[in-house]
Amino acid sequence: MYSVKLLPNYYKKVGWSILLTTIAVPFLSLILPDLWEQKQTIKPFLVSGMLVGLLIIALARDKVEDELIMELRLKALAGAFIIGCAYVIFNPFIDLLFGDAVSNGSIGSIFFTMSLWYHLNFYLLKRSR
Repeated sequence: MYSVKLLPNYYKKVGWSILLTTIAVPFLSLILPDLWEQKQTIKPFLVSGMLVGLLIIALARDKVEDELIMELRLKALAGAFIIGCAYVIFNPFIDLLFGDAVSNGSIGSIFFTMSLWYHLNFYLLKRSR
């Protein structure tokens, strides 16, 4: 059977540290208000950092990696792909009904939605096995 090459397990810690660092930066703006004045410059880096952190977590192995975990990964990835496609399909209709104030439809938000759906679905599938 074909096995997918994944990162070692300790990369989960690396991914979590990147993710938590990028989440903590907006809270640092409460202490350093000058940092948040450059919001337009910092925001793309924060979104990219969160996506990289979530990607590293997704690509890292579990401590016990067997065929069942690989099947659960595949199911979670298929669900995330379906959610991403539905987001792309229905986003123009939502914009048409409610205007541009509801969603921005950027590629970063699509990937972020897909990544969050993957992690949530994978966690719930692992818990229910």
